[in-house]
Amino acid sequence: MYELGITISGGQRISSILNQLALDATKQRQLLSVLGDVVITQTQLRFRDQQGPDGQPWKPSIRAQEQGGQTLVDTGALRSSITKQVLDGQVEIGTNLPYANAMQYGLNLVAKGKAFVFKVVGRWVTLKRISYPGRPFIGINEADEAELNETVGDFMQAFVNQVNS
Repeated sequence: MYELGITISGGQRISSILNQLALDATKQRQLLSVLGDVVITQTQLRFRDQQGPDGQPWKPSIRAQEQGGQTLVDTGALRSSITKQVLDGQVEIGTNLPYANAMQYGLNLVAKGKAFVFKVVGRWVTLKRISYPGRPFIGINEADEAELNETVGDFMQAFVNQVNS
Protein backbone atom coordinates (compact mmCIF):
# COMPACT_ATOMS: atom_id res chain seq x y z
CA MET A 1 0.00 0.00 0.00
CA TYR A 2 1.27 3.43 -0.92
CA GLU A 3 0.75 6.29 1.47
CA LEU A 4 1.83 9.88 1.71
CA GLY A 5 0.56 12.21 4.34
CA ILE A 6 0.87 14.11 7.54
CA THR A 7 -0.55 13.48 10.96
CA ILE A 8 -1.92 16.17 13.21
CA SER A 9 -1.52 14.71 16.64
CA GLY A 10 -2.28 17.95 18.32
CA GLY A 11 1.01 19.29 19.44
CA GLN A 12 1.02 21.09 22.77
CA ARG A 13 -1.68 23.63 21.96
CA ILE A 14 -4.35 21.23 20.74
CA SER A 15 -3.52 18.54 23.31
CA SER A 16 -3.69 21.14 26.07
CA ILE A 17 -7.05 22.41 24.84
CA LEU A 18 -8.46 18.92 24.64
CA ASN A 19 -7.31 18.21 28.20
CA GLN A 20 -8.43 21.57 29.65
CA LEU A 21 -11.89 21.35 28.16
CA ALA A 22 -12.20 17.71 29.12
CA LEU A 23 -13.86 17.14 25.77
CA ASP A 24 -15.42 13.75 25.53
CA ALA A 25 -14.23 11.41 22.80
CA THR A 26 -17.02 12.48 20.45
CA LYS A 27 -16.15 16.20 20.73
CA GLN A 28 -12.44 15.44 20.32
CA ARG A 29 -13.17 13.49 17.14
CA GLN A 30 -15.36 16.37 15.88
CA LEU A 31 -12.55 18.87 16.45
CA LEU A 32 -9.98 16.64 14.79
CA SER A 33 -12.32 16.08 11.85
CA VAL A 34 -12.76 19.83 11.41
CA LEU A 35 -8.98 20.33 11.57
CA GLY A 36 -8.56 17.60 8.96
CA ASP A 37 -11.01 19.39 6.68
CA VAL A 38 -9.02 22.62 7.06
CA VAL A 39 -5.76 20.88 6.08
CA ILE A 40 -7.44 19.18 3.10
CA THR A 41 -8.66 22.58 1.89
CA GLN A 42 -5.22 24.12 2.42
CA THR A 43 -3.66 21.27 0.44
CA GLN A 44 -6.16 21.54 -2.41
CA LEU A 45 -5.53 25.29 -2.65
CA ARG A 46 -1.87 24.53 -3.35
CA PHE A 47 -2.92 22.87 -6.60
CA ARG A 48 -4.78 26.07 -7.56
CA ASP A 49 -1.88 28.30 -6.50
CA GLN A 50 0.78 25.97 -7.98
CA GLN A 51 3.07 26.25 -4.97
CA GLY A 52 4.28 24.17 -2.07
CA PRO A 53 3.65 24.70 1.63
CA ASP A 54 6.88 26.72 1.75
CA GLY A 55 5.46 29.20 -0.79
CA GLN A 56 7.89 28.13 -3.52
CA PRO A 57 6.24 27.90 -6.97
CA TRP A 58 6.25 24.45 -8.53
CA LYS A 59 8.39 23.94 -11.60
CA PRO A 60 5.89 23.71 -14.48
CA SER A 61 5.56 20.20 -15.89
CA ILE A 62 6.20 19.48 -19.56
CA ARG A 63 2.55 18.47 -19.97
CA ALA A 64 1.32 21.76 -18.47
CA GLN A 65 3.71 23.75 -20.66
CA GLU A 66 2.83 21.99 -23.90
CA GLN A 67 -0.88 21.30 -23.40
CA GLY A 68 -1.80 24.15 -21.12
CA GLY A 69 -3.36 23.63 -17.76
CA GLN A 70 -1.70 23.25 -14.41
CA THR A 71 1.10 21.13 -13.04
CA LEU A 72 -0.11 18.11 -11.02
CA VAL A 73 -3.66 18.71 -12.30
CA ASP A 74 -3.99 16.70 -15.52
CA THR A 75 -7.03 14.68 -14.46
CA GLY A 76 -7.38 16.09 -10.95
CA ALA A 77 -7.02 12.61 -9.44
CA LEU A 78 -4.16 13.56 -7.11
CA ARG A 79 -5.92 16.67 -5.81
CA SER A 80 -9.16 14.71 -5.33
CA SER A 81 -7.40 11.87 -3.53
CA ILE A 82 -6.47 13.95 -0.46
CA THR A 83 -8.44 12.48 2.43
CA LYS A 84 -8.46 12.36 6.20
CA GLN A 85 -8.75 9.64 8.79
CA VAL A 86 -9.65 10.56 12.35
CA LEU A 87 -8.01 8.25 14.86
CA ASP A 88 -7.76 8.29 18.63
CA GLY A 89 -6.32 11.72 19.45
CA GLN A 90 -5.08 12.50 15.93
CA VAL A 91 -6.12 13.02 12.35
CA GLU A 92 -4.14 11.81 9.35
CA ILE A 93 -4.29 13.63 6.02
CA GLY A 94 -2.86 12.07 2.91
CA THR A 95 -3.31 10.12 -0.29
CA ASN A 96 -2.81 6.49 -1.24
CA LEU A 97 -2.07 7.07 -4.93
CA PRO A 98 1.05 5.14 -5.96
CA TYR A 99 2.67 8.14 -7.67
CA ALA A 100 2.06 10.65 -4.85
CA ASN A 101 5.50 10.19 -3.25
CA ALA A 102 7.21 10.93 -6.58
CA MET A 103 5.11 14.08 -7.01
CA GLN A 104 5.83 15.24 -3.44
CA TYR A 105 9.54 14.40 -3.18
CA GLY A 106 10.72 13.97 -6.76
CA LEU A 107 12.18 10.97 -8.50
CA ASN A 108 15.53 10.02 -10.02
CA LEU A 109 15.78 6.83 -12.05
CA VAL A 110 18.68 5.40 -14.04
CA ALA A 111 17.99 2.70 -16.65
CA LYS A 112 19.67 -0.62 -15.87
CA GLY A 113 19.19 -1.76 -19.45
CA LYS A 114 19.50 0.31 -22.60
CA ALA A 115 17.01 3.07 -21.77
CA PHE A 116 13.51 3.99 -20.72
CA VAL A 117 11.08 4.35 -23.63
CA PHE A 118 7.75 6.07 -23.03
CA LYS A 119 5.31 8.60 -24.46
CA VAL A 120 5.27 12.23 -23.35
CA VAL A 121 2.60 14.55 -24.74
CA GLY A 122 1.98 12.30 -27.74
CA ARG A 123 5.59 11.60 -28.75
CA TRP A 124 7.97 8.76 -27.92
CA VAL A 125 10.96 9.58 -25.76
CA THR A 126 14.06 7.46 -25.00
CA LEU A 127 16.07 8.35 -21.90
CA LYS A 128 18.82 6.70 -19.88
CA ARG A 129 17.94 8.80 -16.83
CA ILE A 130 14.68 10.28 -15.58
CA SER A 131 14.80 13.15 -13.14
CA TYR A 132 11.49 14.47 -11.88
CA PRO A 133 11.50 17.45 -9.49
CA GLY A 134 9.51 17.24 -6.30
CA ARG A 135 6.48 19.46 -6.09
CA PRO A 136 5.44 19.37 -2.43
CA PHE A 137 1.72 19.70 -1.90
CA ILE A 138 1.22 18.19 1.57
CA GLY A 139 2.55 20.06 4.58
CA ILE A 140 1.75 22.82 7.04
CA ASN A 141 3.30 26.27 7.03
CA GLU A 142 2.97 29.14 9.53
CA ALA A 143 -0.15 30.56 7.88
CA ASP A 144 -1.73 27.10 7.88
CA GLU A 145 -0.88 26.67 11.54
CA ALA A 146 -2.42 30.06 12.35
CA GLU A 147 -5.61 29.01 10.56
CA LEU A 148 -5.65 25.74 12.51
CA ASN A 149 -5.24 27.64 15.79
CA GLU A 150 -8.09 29.97 14.79
CA THR A 151 -10.22 26.94 13.97
CA VAL A 152 -9.51 25.49 17.41
CA GLY A 153 -10.52 28.83 18.97
CA ASP A 154 -13.76 28.91 16.96
CA PHE A 155 -14.53 25.33 17.96
CA MET A 156 -13.87 26.14 21.62
CA GLN A 157 -16.11 29.21 21.46
CA ALA A 158 -18.93 27.20 19.88
CA PHE A 159 -18.44 24.52 22.56
CA VAL A 160 -18.59 27.08 25.38
CA ASN A 161 -21.67 28.74 23.84
CA GLN A 162 -23.36 25.36 23.59
CA VAL A 163 -22.55 24.50 27.23
CA ASN A 164 -23.82 27.91 28.42
CA SER A 165 -27.10 27.78 26.49
